[in-house]
Amino acid sequence: AGEETDVEELKDKLFGAGFERVDFVSEPGQFAIRGGIVDIFSYSDNVPYRIDFFGNQAESISKFDISSQRSTERVGKVEIFPDMQKPSSVMALGGQTLPDYIGKDSCIIWSDTFEDFSAMWEGFRVISLNGRSIKRVSGF
Repeated sequence: AGEETDVEELKDKLFGAGFERVDFVSEPGQFAIRGGIVDIFSYSDNVPYRIDFFGNQAESISKFDISSQRSTERVGKVEIFPDMQKPSSVMALGGQTLPDYIGKDSCIIWSDTFEDFSAMWEGFRVISLNGRSIKRVSGF
Protein backbone atom coordinates (compact mmCIF):
# COMPACT_ATOMS: atom_id res chain seq x y z
CA ALA A 1 0.00 0.00 0.00
CA GLY A 2 1.22 3.48 -0.79
CA GLU A 3 3.43 2.40 -3.67
CA GLU A 4 3.17 3.27 -7.35
CA THR A 5 2.27 0.34 -9.61
CA ASP A 6 1.25 0.56 -13.23
CA VAL A 7 -2.01 -1.41 -13.39
CA GLU A 8 -1.52 -2.31 -17.07
CA GLU A 9 1.97 -3.61 -16.31
CA LEU A 10 0.57 -5.61 -13.36
CA LYS A 11 -2.08 -7.09 -15.65
CA ASP A 12 0.57 -8.09 -18.20
CA LYS A 13 2.72 -9.71 -15.50
CA LEU A 14 -0.24 -11.67 -14.18
CA PHE A 15 -1.13 -12.90 -17.68
CA GLY A 16 2.52 -13.82 -18.25
CA ALA A 17 2.56 -15.78 -15.01
CA GLY A 18 -0.46 -17.82 -16.09
CA PHE A 19 -3.14 -16.04 -14.07
CA GLU A 20 -6.62 -15.99 -15.61
CA ARG A 21 -8.68 -12.80 -15.84
CA VAL A 22 -12.25 -13.33 -14.62
CA ASP A 23 -15.17 -11.15 -13.56
CA PHE A 24 -14.97 -12.27 -9.91
CA VAL A 25 -12.12 -14.29 -8.39
CA SER A 26 -13.02 -17.57 -6.73
CA GLU A 27 -9.83 -19.65 -6.75
CA PRO A 28 -6.04 -19.31 -6.85
CA GLY A 29 -4.63 -18.18 -10.17
CA GLN A 30 -7.36 -15.69 -10.96
CA PHE A 31 -7.53 -11.91 -11.05
CA ALA A 32 -10.19 -9.30 -11.81
CA ILE A 33 -9.96 -5.61 -12.65
CA ARG A 34 -12.94 -3.34 -12.14
CA GLY A 35 -12.12 0.34 -12.45
CA GLY A 36 -9.52 1.15 -9.81
CA ILE A 37 -9.94 -2.17 -8.00
CA VAL A 38 -7.72 -5.18 -8.67
CA ASP A 39 -8.61 -8.50 -7.05
CA ILE A 40 -5.89 -11.17 -7.07
CA PHE A 41 -5.99 -14.72 -5.72
CA SER A 42 -2.36 -15.74 -5.23
CA TYR A 43 -1.32 -19.39 -5.14
CA SER A 44 0.34 -18.71 -1.78
CA ASP A 45 -2.78 -17.84 0.22
CA ASN A 46 -6.18 -19.23 1.10
CA VAL A 47 -7.93 -15.92 0.53
CA PRO A 48 -7.79 -13.34 -2.28
CA TYR A 49 -6.60 -9.75 -1.97
CA ARG A 50 -8.16 -6.51 -3.14
CA ILE A 51 -5.95 -3.60 -4.10
CA ASP A 52 -7.65 -0.19 -4.35
CA PHE A 53 -5.85 2.10 -6.76
CA PHE A 54 -6.11 5.82 -7.28
CA GLY A 55 -4.40 6.20 -10.62
CA ASN A 56 -1.25 4.10 -10.21
CA GLN A 57 -1.10 4.61 -6.44
CA ALA A 58 -2.09 1.54 -4.40
CA GLU A 59 -4.17 3.25 -1.71
CA SER A 60 -5.11 0.16 0.29
CA ILE A 61 -4.78 -3.62 0.28
CA SER A 62 -7.18 -5.95 2.03
CA LYS A 63 -8.17 -9.58 2.18
CA PHE A 64 -11.72 -10.26 1.11
CA ASP A 65 -14.40 -12.92 1.32
CA ILE A 66 -15.22 -14.65 -1.96
CA SER A 67 -18.90 -15.18 -1.14
CA SER A 68 -19.80 -11.68 0.01
CA GLN A 69 -17.07 -9.84 -1.95
CA ARG A 70 -16.54 -7.74 1.20
CA SER A 71 -13.15 -6.79 2.58
CA THR A 72 -12.31 -8.62 5.80
CA GLU A 73 -8.89 -7.37 6.90
CA ARG A 74 -6.57 -4.59 5.79
CA VAL A 75 -2.93 -5.46 5.22
CA GLY A 76 0.11 -3.34 4.43
CA LYS A 77 1.44 -5.44 1.57
CA VAL A 78 0.85 -8.60 -0.39
CA GLU A 79 3.19 -10.99 -2.18
CA ILE A 80 1.76 -12.66 -5.25
CA PHE A 81 3.07 -16.10 -6.13
CA PRO A 82 2.36 -17.92 -9.40
CA ASP A 83 1.75 -21.65 -9.67
CA MET A 84 5.13 -22.93 -8.46
CA GLN A 85 4.61 -26.15 -10.43
CA LYS A 86 4.77 -24.23 -13.71
CA PRO A 87 8.32 -22.94 -14.33
CA SER A 88 7.12 -20.54 -17.05
CA SER A 89 4.83 -18.85 -14.51
CA VAL A 90 7.65 -18.37 -12.04
CA MET A 91 10.04 -17.06 -14.68
CA ALA A 92 7.43 -14.57 -15.98
CA LEU A 93 7.50 -12.81 -12.61
CA GLY A 94 11.30 -12.67 -12.58
CA GLY A 95 11.77 -15.57 -10.18
CA GLN A 96 13.63 -18.85 -10.20
CA THR A 97 12.20 -22.33 -10.08
CA LEU A 98 12.85 -24.22 -6.86
CA PRO A 99 15.34 -26.66 -8.51
CA ASP A 100 17.25 -23.71 -10.02
CA TYR A 101 17.30 -21.91 -6.67
CA ILE A 102 18.56 -24.79 -4.55
CA GLY A 103 20.92 -26.31 -7.13
CA LYS A 104 21.40 -29.86 -8.31
CA ASP A 105 23.49 -31.00 -5.33
CA SER A 106 20.72 -30.37 -2.82
CA CYS A 107 18.29 -32.36 -0.78
CA ILE A 108 14.68 -31.40 -0.17
CA ILE A 109 13.03 -32.36 3.10
CA TRP A 110 9.27 -31.92 3.15
CA SER A 111 7.42 -31.35 6.40
CA ASP A 112 3.77 -30.47 6.87
CA THR A 113 4.56 -28.66 10.11
CA PHE A 114 5.82 -25.11 10.40
CA GLU A 115 8.88 -25.99 12.45
CA ASP A 116 12.16 -24.21 11.88
CA PHE A 117 14.71 -26.87 10.93
CA SER A 118 17.58 -24.42 10.35
CA ALA A 119 19.45 -25.33 13.57
CA MET A 120 19.48 -28.97 12.54
CA TRP A 121 21.12 -28.11 9.22
CA GLU A 122 23.67 -25.49 10.29
CA GLY A 123 26.04 -24.55 7.49
CA PHE A 124 23.67 -25.66 4.73
CA ARG A 125 21.42 -23.53 2.57
CA VAL A 126 17.99 -23.95 4.14
CA ILE A 127 14.74 -22.53 2.83
CA SER A 128 11.31 -22.59 4.39
CA LEU A 129 8.23 -23.36 2.35
CA ASN A 130 5.56 -22.18 4.74
CA GLY A 131 2.75 -21.46 2.31
CA ARG A 132 3.53 -17.76 2.30
CA SER A 133 7.07 -17.30 1.08
CA ILE A 134 10.32 -18.92 0.14
CA LYS A 135 13.18 -17.45 2.07
CA ARG A 136 16.65 -18.27 3.25
CA VAL A 137 16.64 -18.99 6.95
CA SER A 138 20.33 -19.74 7.38
CA GLY A 139 23.56 -20.06 5.48
CA PHE A 140 24.43 -18.24 2.27
